[in-house]
Amino acid sequence: MDVLLRPLRPRGPAQRVAGVAPDAPPARCAAWLARSIGEGDLKLRASTFRTGVDVRALGEGGMLRHAWVGALLAVALVGCGSGGGARAVEDVPPLSPAQLRELAEAEEVLVARCMRAQGFEYHVVPPDLVLAEDRDFPYGIDDPAWAARHGLGRVLRDLASRRAGQDNPNSRYTDSLSPDRRRAYSTALFGAEVKVLAVTIPTGDQVTMATDGCLASAQQELYGDLRRWFPAKTIVNNLAAAIRPKVFADKRFQELAREWAGCMAGRGYAYRDPVDLRERFPSTSAERERQVATAEAECVGRTRLAEVGRQLERELGAPVRAMFAADIRAHRDFQAAALPRAADLTRNR
Repeated sequence: MDVLLRPLRPRGPAQRVAGVAPDAPPARCAAWLARSIGEGDLKLRASTFRTGVDVRALGEGGMLRHAWVGALLAVALVGCGSGGGARAVEDVPPLSPAQLRELAEAEEVLVARCMRAQGFEYHVVPPDLVLAEDRDFPYGIDDPAWAARHGLGRVLRDLASRRAGQDNPNSRYTDSLSPDRRRAYSTALFGAEVKVLAVTIPTGDQVTMATDGCLASAQQELYGDLRRWFPAKTIVNNLAAAIRPKVFADKRFQELAREWAGCMAGRGYAYRDPVDLRERFPSTSAERERQVATAEAECVGRTRLAEVGRQLERELGAPVRAMFAADIRAHRDFQAAALPRAADLTRNR
């Protein structure tokens, strides 16, 4: 499984959709970010600006059913369809985690230059490598060794959140600003929404991004065409949101989830499925968390819950991926084309 260290973008006035940002923050952080609306909480947006968290590796132990339902972020079809002579998505290989980290850091370099040109401090904070240990287990943990080390993954994500908060120099800087300067900082970073890009997502909601902030200018400079990059990035970052609910609703998966629940009951744990476990398991101690995660991994292996979940994701997700094949190709093309520029920016920052 690939672990990505993509930055978690703050939900500022420049990017919003029914209270959710285009990069779909984790379930736990979503409520935290949802409070960051007024001028007094700019520090929240700034402090979460660089966590290095990939949306697919979030939720408790990567179980994302409710997070995805609440953060279903896909863009409307933009030039969709394979078209005559179009390349298959598989022809463009995905980037490595190291390449993705380099793109993320390069974007930070460009944001910092823009913010400093407008009279503000801005520190380049690379992705948090502690998240390299985090993994995506959308259908239950199936790695007993990982479960024994990290439990449900709460400690890893709590550590990343703390580092993104009080340990983030951008958060400390915004804390030091007056209310008026905080508002100016927010406008400089996120934009004033005078001009916005808007993308309609399958739920009928609309994702918007201001084009006049430093976030927008950084992405424009790095990727060359913000108007095409923004929708492509939004859909690809959230493709699983349109697919995984189909898996959870499938009778084949639900039957195995019942078997999993029976297996867990035999070990003294009464939970309907791995999502229910994460919603109701108390955060009492790391040792208890490791114990229940180990039990989950044993039962996931015994019932083949995760294996079948992945098979169903490929099967049920095929029509979704085909519908957005043009966005997937565009996203990979943009990233590949930006790599030389990113290497130069990070080397000479």
